[in-house]
Amino acid sequence: MLEDESVDCAICGPTLTRPLATRSEPGRSRKYSIVECRRCGLVYVNPRRPVRLAYAENADWPGAIDYFLKNEVVSRHDADVLVAGLIDCHPKATNVLDLGCGAGFVLSSAAIVALITSGLR
Repeated sequence: MLEDESVDCAICGPTLTRPLATRSEPGRSRKYSIVECRRCGLVYVNPRRPVRLAYAENADWPGAIDYFLKNEVVSRHDADVLVAGLIDCHPKATNVLDLGCGAGFVLSSAAIVALITSGLR
């Protein structure tokens, strides 16, 4: 089985990050951290599953959406906490771009507080 991989900020490259939240995948010992790049403010999951493993696990799987809705790594409550933290750090922000948005919990939470949202799964 492939190990999780540590990734750099997609905008700045290797930089320091600030942890925002940590979550365990249901039924597994794997932990995910949601971090913010201290240089540019990009929020992302680190470490994460290797991209080739994520694609291999979900290729041609009609039940993938149902699975992610039931087992999303970031729960609705965690998304609310994350969005509240983002608003505290960036009070003038009006837009949220979530790359790798999964089931869209963060986007949903951001829309509730009147942020303009866009996401790419």
